[in-house]
Amino acid sequence: MKIVLLGAGALLASHWASAQVIASTDSSLLASTVAAARQRYLATGLEARLVNGVAYANKPPSYVTGRPFFQSSDPQLGTIDYEGQQYVGVPLLYEQVLDQVLLYGPSQAMPIQLVRQHVQAFELAGHRFVRLPADSSGVLVEGFYDLVVEGPARLLVKRAKKLEAATGGYTLKGEYEEVTRFYVQRQAHFYEVTTPKQLLALLEEYNGLQGQREFFAPRYDAPAPSSLPDQRNLLHWQPAIYLAPGAAQELTFYTSDQVGRYRVVVQGLAADGLAGSANVVFDVKPTL
Repeated sequence: MKIVLLGAGALLASHWASAQVIASTDSSLLASTVAAARQRYLATGLEARLVNGVAYANKPPSYVTGRPFFQSSDPQLGTIDYEGQQYVGVPLLYEQVLDQVLLYGPSQAMPIQLVRQHVQAFELAGHRFVRLPADSSGVLVEGFYDLVVEGPARLLVKRAKKLEAATGGYTLKGEYEEVTRFYVQRQAHFYEVTTPKQLLALLEEYNGLQGQREFFAPRYDAPAPSSLPDQRNLLHWQPAIYLAPGAAQELTFYTSDQVGRYRVVVQGLAADGLAGSANVVFDVKPTL
């Protein structure tokens, strides 16, 4: 697969076309897909190495609302790097209170808690989490971090949850509160950032986020296009896209002559400093 990377902004591709992806979730389809994935791992015998954790037993009290998991309480198909081996299409959950990766094995009704030290990284719901050790300066604690921006300077997000409980009259009430922290890694040093200005300053200082530059791309609507083959693998880079809340923007571009699978990476920062990213792939086929 050709990987097209973008520090910040948007990267898109198609033959003078634009695409709009609408994602929807069908619970019955998800359940059948997860069941099929379990059977596949049972048939191939891969679960013997992967399914070696302990049973997950952190059931929240009945008075607690919300969920301790990342985005969904239902298992989602993801990718995991475990003991140097990568497994694709695995039913996973990320438990944010304990900072643990949970796996639904082929014969388990309840998820198992994987050995965290054996998990190098995992991908879930379009996010890539990497496990990092605690740094010597005490800025970073050991655990999983959402890798939002990769480059000479990396933007990492710690997405944790904690259970907040209080009494209301004669009853207990509780809910899971999201705790999000941002870190910039430059070489072996980590810096916690708390404001958008501080974040951008650290990234731009180390060329993690580059300033706006002109990106060259051929134009095939010219009267006499070149007969030379187009061998680009980086198709489009547009670092400065500003969207109003709820607004959409359409981008158009050309693909190259290289057939294969391309990845679209969209990354950005909100005005309040929250980072977001999305990925989608598409195929370029040879001309008939």
